[in-house]
Amino acid sequence: MPPEIFRKQKADPPTERAAEPAAAVERAINTSIRMNDAKPSIVSEGFTFTGDIVANGALHVEGHVKGTVQVESVTVGPKGTIDGIIECARLHIKGTYRGDATCDDLQIDAAASISGTVAYRVLTAQRGAIIVGTLTVRK
Repeated sequence: MPPEIFRKQKADPPTERAAEPAAAVERAINTSIRMNDAKPSIVSEGFTFTGDIVANGALHVEGHVKGTVQVESVTVGPKGTIDGIIECARLHIKGTYRGDATCDDLQIDAAASISGTVAYRVLTAQRGAIIVGTLTVRK
């Protein structure tokens, strides 16, 4: 007869309470996977794009964009420039922006330069940014 430690033991059936953490972990994993699937489109340094950009995802600009941008999230990188109109939920400016923008969440880094009008709901700005124009809180 095998020793006691090698015998199969009946496991208690899972309870509702034990299933709750497992379901929460599964939801978190699924959410994380969905969020990571949305990779940004990138306009690289040295590249100039002229025209309209319309997408459901994110745009990261290290080069130069001239035109209209309608995406979920825009990041103007430290070496990036956008000249034109932006409509998005999140706008993060680290480089140069000239034009009119409408967003929900506006983040301006210390090295940013903005010329124009930006309407936002929530603003985060670092000391040192250059802003020539109007920042307006929208409802």
